[in-house]
Amino acid sequence: YIDSKKITTVDIDEFTTVIINNEDIKHNDKWVFGDESELGVYKKIKTNTVLLDDIADCKQGILTGYDKAFVIEKSNELDLPDENLKPWLKVGDVFKYYFEIREDRKLIYPNEIKNVSLYPKFIQHLDKFKERLENRTEVKQGNYRWFDLHRSRESKLFDSDKLICRYKASQNTFALDTNKYYSSADTTIVVVKKE
Repeated sequence: YIDSKKITTVDIDEFTTVIINNEDIKHNDKWVFGDESELGVYKKIKTNTVLLDDIADCKQGILTGYDKAFVIEKSNELDLPDENLKPWLKVGDVFKYYFEIREDRKLIYPNEIKNVSLYPKFIQHLDKFKERLENRTEVKQGNYRWFDLHRSRESKLFDSDKLICRYKASQNTFALDTNKYYSSADTTIVVVKKE
């Protein structure tokens, strides 16, 4: 282990030779290297273990495609229905076991709007960003309308009780959300499967 982002010298004496059994890597998708004591611990963890993926859905938060267009502070100015304005949480609001929300932000969630012409103030707001929004990959490919979120995720994921975790953190940094927060792409959402 080197506590540095940049390695300037390599001391060859600090390396360990590990003998790997060919059969251990031949038929496996993932290779695990280590000495016998380390592999013993790894094999013990893998035996009779329930994987998180088996009991929970783990998804990245929402990628708006352009936060300046979709994250707002004054939610009633656009005359959108409440179901299209979601409480918005950024990664900096997530701490170990709690949230500290510094700004009252709302996410415009337009993907479920059928007739956008009913909301002229919303379209007027997004018109300022139209050129940039139209040039997003998914829009160009015809997968989304120009005013939709880029990677919206299913709303039911956010509307349920869940853990919101920082995508990158030096320690376990997550909190239980029972307030139906929607969160940015630099978070991971963990929702326990009903079944």
